[in-house]
Amino acid sequence: MMGDGSSPPTANPLGTGVEGFDDILNGGLPAGHVYMVSGAPGTGKTTLGLQFLLAGRAAGSSRGMLYLTLSQTAEELRGVARSHGFDLSGINIVDLLADEIRDIGNAQSVLHSSEEELAGLITAIETAVATHDPERIVIDGLSEIRLVSSSLLRFRRSLLGLKVRLSERETTVMMIDGFDDEDMTKTAELIAHGAIRMDWQAPDYGVAHRRVQVIKMRGAAFVEGFHDMRIATGGLEVSPRLVPPSQPVDIDDWELRSGVEALDDLCGGGLPGNGTTLISGSTGAGKSILCTIYARQTALRGHRASVFLFEEMQEDFVKRSRSLNMGLDEPEIAERCKLVHIDPAELSPGEVFDRIVHEVEAGTRLVILDSLTGFFHALPEGRGMLVQFNAILNYLKRQKVAVLMTRNISGTGPEEASTMDLDVSFVADNLIRMRQIQTGGQIERVISVAKKRYGAHSREVRRMRIEAGGVTLEAYAGDPPAMTRGDG
Repeated sequence: MMGDGSSPPTANPLGTGVEGFDDILNGGLPAGHVYMVSGAPGTGKTTLGLQFLLAGRAAGSSRGMLYLTLSQTAEELRGVARSHGFDLSGINIVDLLADEIRDIGNAQSVLHSSEEELAGLITAIETAVATHDPERIVIDGLSEIRLVSSSLLRFRRSLLGLKVRLSERETTVMMIDGFDDEDMTKTAELIAHGAIRMDWQAPDYGVAHRRVQVIKMRGAAFVEGFHDMRIATGGLEVSPRLVPPSQPVDIDDWELRSGVEALDDLCGGGLPGNGTTLISGSTGAGKSILCTIYARQTALRGHRASVFLFEEMQEDFVKRSRSLNMGLDEPEIAERCKLVHIDPAELSPGEVFDRIVHEVEAGTRLVILDSLTGFFHALPEGRGMLVQFNAILNYLKRQKVAVLMTRNISGTGPEEASTMDLDVSFVADNLIRMRQIQTGGQIERVISVAKKRYGAHSREVRRMRIEAGGVTLEAYAGDPPAMTRGDG
C-alpha cells in the first residue's frame, strides 16, 4: 500500500520499528536529525518512541539507545513496555521526572528562578547524552521544558541550542509530547527536521480510530495525508493511505465467468476481469448466491477469489452454498476461495483496505464486497466516503482484479429505494439488477443486465430459479413482468 512508487527511498533511513509507518516514510527517518512527535494522550506516542529505540537495538548499532523521560517515571515506562511484551534490555532509561520530584520533596530545597530551572533541565539532558553517547534518543515530555521557560522565545532558543548540540553528536532524536498549546506545537515543529502528529477519534459505536500524519520531512519524500493506526499488543500497526499505482500491473487479461451458461450469455459472454460490477437487488433476490456462483467458478478455473462479508458470518455463507450444491468448503474450492468476515465497528478504513490489499498480494483475481452497506459503515461519512471508495476501486482495477459488489434495495414494488444514501451505480462498470416481483399470486425472481461499460450484453429480463440443484435462468415466452423502480 505504498504510494505510486515514483519517490526514491530515503538515503540510509533509520527504521522506526513500525512497518507500515516506515512505508509512509519511504524506508524510515533520515539519520542524524531531530524529529517532533505530538499528539493527545492515548495516541501511541510513547509506544512509537519505544519501538524506535528497539528497532535501533535490533539493527545492531554499536552505540546505545537512550530514553529520557520527563513526563512519567521509569517504572511507568517499563509497565508500558511489559504490556506490549517489549524487552528493554540494552535500552538506557534516564528518569528526569524522578530527579525533579526528589528536588521538590527535599526539605532544604530552595526556590529557583525559571531561568535556573530551565538551565538545570537542559544540563541534565546533555549530561545523560554525554554519559551514554546514544545513536538514538527519545525525549518524552517536551512540555516540561516549556513549563520552566519564561517565554515562548526562551523555549525556542533552548530547543535550538539542544538541537545543535545533539546534531553535533550525529544522534537521531525523537522529541515527544502532547501539547495543548498550538503556538508551542508550531514552534517545536518549525525547529525539528521532521514533524509527526498522532490523533484519535471516537465514533458513536465501536473502537476508537487512531491516525498518524507526517507534517513535514525535510529533504525526504513521504506519503502525505492521514494514515489509520491501531495500538495492539506488540506495538503500533499502521495502515498507509491507499494510493493506486500509476501504471497497471503486468498481468494477462482474463474474463470473469459464472459457469452458468444462461447467465454468462446474459452478460455478453462474461465480465471484464478488471471491471467493477454492482449487483443490485432486494433482500432475498439472490445477490449473495450470485456472488457464490462467481467465486466458486473462479476457483474452479484455477484463480483465487476473496469474499469480504460485512453482514454475514463465514459459517452461514458456506452453509447456504452447500445447501445449493455449490459448496465452497470442498477441498479444491476452499484452497482458492477465501472468506473474510469484517466487523466495521472494530476496524478502521485503513485496516479494511489492508486486508483487501493483503488478499490481492496473495494472488486474488476476484474481490467480492457483500455488501456495500456494511462496507460503507467502515468508511468516514461525507465526501471522504466516496474518495476512499474510489481509491480502493482504482487500486483493484490497476491490479487487474475483478470486483463484485452487492447493494440492497428495499421493497418489492414501485416504492423501492436504495438502503444507502450514496448512489454508487455510476462508478460501476457493470450493473446487474435482481428483483422479486409479485406475479400470478406468487413472488418470482428476475434478473437483467442494465449496463456493461465495455462490450455488448443481452437486454433481456430473465426468470431466475434458486433450487437445491443450483441456479437456473429461463427466458420469458412472452413479455416479461415490468421491472420496478428504484433499481439504481
